[in-house]
Amino acid sequence: MKRIRVLILVSAFGIMITGADLSFVNLRWLIIFWLALIFMLMGLRIVKAEPPHKAIVTFLGKRTDESKNEGLTWIIPLLEGLIHVNVEKKNQDLGILSIRTPDMALLNVPVSLTWTPNQNNLIEYLDSGGEEGVKNILRDITIERIRNWAMHPVEGPQNYLQAFASKEEAINTIIKSVAGKELEKIPSSIPTSILFDYFNEPQIPPRDDTRKSIGGENWMKMRKEFIERREDEEKVKKAIEKRKLTIKEIQGGNGKQIVKHLGIILNRLNIGDMDIKPDTDLYKAVQTKIKEESERAGEIAELEHVATRIKKLMDPPLEFSLEQALEIVQTERKKVGKNIYEIKGLKDTNIGKVMNKIIGGAK
Repeated sequence: MKRIRVLILVSAFGIMITGADLSFVNLRWLIIFWLALIFMLMGLRIVKAEPPHKAIVTFLGKRTDESKNEGLTWIIPLLEGLIHVNVEKKNQDLGILSIRTPDMALLNVPVSLTWTPNQNNLIEYLDSGGEEGVKNILRDITIERIRNWAMHPVEGPQNYLQAFASKEEAINTIIKSVAGKELEKIPSSIPTSILFDYFNEPQIPPRDDTRKSIGGENWMKMRKEFIERREDEEKVKKAIEKRKLTIKEIQGGNGKQIVKHLGIILNRLNIGDMDIKPDTDLYKAVQTKIKEESERAGEIAELEHVATRIKKLMDPPLEFSLEQALEIVQTERKKVGKNIYEIKGLKDTNIGKVMNKIIGGAK
């Protein structure tokens, strides 16, 4: 199609030049000159650069694999057309998603994505419904997959505490569902969540369910597991490291994961801090526990301060006894009250002054 377009353009330009040379000699060539000029002008198009666009070329109304970059371009008038596609990055905030873990805890999970239309797969992008269609598909996939992950007996967390520490696994699960075949497969039948812990640096101890099944105490059974499954442990390790690097890049917004069936490139997928859903029994219980632990920590800190203060009072130069130091500290903490009375009229000529007698008593 490009060759045909160039041939037509050159021919039109040649006719136009020829017509210009002979326009004063022959009226017919003058008409041909203006028709060729109009034909050339009819084919001029501009693909917008702000925001970034790319245009798919159509021939007789049918989309082709050819596309035009931003700027001035030319198409065959009447036969070809352009479909303009906005190819700037799209930020998609899915908001707060609700998931439930096997211990029946309800958690709030904030999820957001950033993706870009893939300029090499714009037809697939349009087939997916363009920007709005892709957003709806990504939302549906993410919600369904993260909820299934949260309740999965093997790949998912066993309780809400494990969920808090498993963001990397959750992101990996979503990426696998979104990217599909485009994501390089891990060459192992062992669940990826277990492999993440096993190959982590430093190595994460196996969870209770993993230890009882294939991990063993301190992963003692894992090497045997690879042998029995006839899997190359080193090859699996490299695949896991590559997958973790992909997740890290996507978390940081530098991802380049192609999602061909949607016609996009996944740049970022972020899961914020998970939290227990408010107004649930678990939320109230956790808040009570946090309050109790906070009060307990405050009491410990206060006792440490009392001990330090008593020691200071007993050390030189004050050298109070333990009982005296304790009484002073208790008075300072308003645990013990002191009343001060002034007795007037007492004179001591030998001393030459009136003394105030302090009588202490507990309230």
